[in-house]
Amino acid sequence: MHRPLINICSQGFFACMQIQLGGSFPIVETKGDDPKYDLRLFTPWPQLEALQHELTGAMDSLSDHKHGHIPWLILLLHYLDEWKATHDGKLPGNYREKKEFQKMVQAGQRINSPEGFEENYDEAVKAVISRVQKIEVPNDVKQALEMATGSQKDNTLNPFWEITRAVKKFHEKFDRLPLSGTVPDMKAESDVYVRLQNIYKAEAAKEVDRVLELVPTPIQLDREEVELYCKNAAFIKVVRSSIIERDAQGPEITSIMDRAHTLGLAKKALREEDPYETKPDLAFIYLIFRAVEDCRVWDMNEQHVMEALCGMLQSREIDETIRKNEGIKRLAKEITRAKGAELHNISALVGGVVGQEVIKLVTKQYVPVDGVWVWDGLYDRSATFRF
Repeated sequence: MHRPLINICSQGFFACMQIQLGGSFPIVETKGDDPKYDLRLFTPWPQLEALQHELTGAMDSLSDHKHGHIPWLILLLHYLDEWKATHDGKLPGNYREKKEFQKMVQAGQRINSPEGFEENYDEAVKAVISRVQKIEVPNDVKQALEMATGSQKDNTLNPFWEITRAVKKFHEKFDRLPLSGTVPDMKAESDVYVRLQNIYKAEAAKEVDRVLELVPTPIQLDREEVELYCKNAAFIKVVRSSIIERDAQGPEITSIMDRAHTLGLAKKALREEDPYETKPDLAFIYLIFRAVEDCRVWDMNEQHVMEALCGMLQSREIDETIRKNEGIKRLAKEITRAKGAELHNISALVGGVVGQEVIKLVTKQYVPVDGVWVWDGLYDRSATFRF
């Protein structure tokens, strides 16, 4: 079983954090910034349809208060039925049809209400473009489902992969991922919103049962783990980390240079981002840190680091270009000027970043840095590189 490893370097105004996850690192609770849950607007089930007909069956006779508090999700279901009635049972597909559907929804809004407009209708109109569509399986989820079918050594002891195999079977059988059971915030009466939540939660629980039925008989899974997976099924991610190794031949670390595509990084690094300053690509801070490790000189200076750096990159036809680049020279000089000292403010910042990544790795929540994170305290900039 592979365990994550974090390596931290800090000298002067520069710092570097390298994380090796050790193979595939599955994350269920990625907690995306803007999750788009599948609300099954195209395939509502009987309980949801029953609530829709109850709330919209006599819309014209509803009071302004009731009309202005119909959840936008229910409004969209209602107007989708009206759309299908006039379009041979077809749903809005392309952008033009969605814009027409938006106008249909907008036309149902009452403008003579005490507030002058109905917020629930505004919410429904805004949700048309992003919500009125068949939800496709995200690429990260597709990758996880494909990996689950392989014979990976680290798949055997992790229940994540058994659940993933069952979810893959579920998707093949029903052409969808399990329902999350989550309902977004919307303007509605409290009792109606609670009923809507309960309907989604009840259907999500049924789909958890269907997933469990697809797990092979000898395997026992914790229902709570399956519930958590199904709730986040559209957002799971497997980070496939490469293991960075050092060549045993001193500064000749050919293997890492090959994976880092150093020639491409070097060419990119030699551009001038500012007409008055030469700021090399941040990848060179990481490479210079590696060169410092390889120097093995007691009274190290800029020339020692540059020689070690060029030694790492030899036979790549860029030695002379690097030697003449003032930005890279300045990086080497600044690091050697620190004489191995760590500045308290840089260390505090890096410690906060490292602590954040450790929490991600321990809790398996949010997506951790995969590869190398570099901090440049001179210009307040950072970057992440995956080698």
